[in-house]
Amino acid sequence: MRDGNGKALATVLEKQVTPARTIAGDLYGNLFERPHPRKVDVTMVLELKAQEIGGTLYFLDGQPVKINSRVPLYLSNIFIEPRITEIIR
Repeated sequence: MRDGNGKALATVLEKQVTPARTIAGDLYGNLFERPHPRKVDVTMVLELKAQEIGGTLYFLDGQPVKINSRVPLYLSNIFIEPRITEIIR
């Protein structure tokens, strides 16, 4: 993701795609964990250009960068809001 001047604001360093899992039941009430027929889980390692103000990191002038928060990413063909699971400085 780049700003209007072409400066990188977010860079995908790694991406891993795995089949999503779902819980399905049978006629007898037994539950099974199975791969979802259409959905996948995507795990990404991102490098964000964040600014630290008062000990808190901010992305895009106001979006706090904290565990379990979402980061808006405006990519060329899609808009996504991945959830932060870990912060590595």
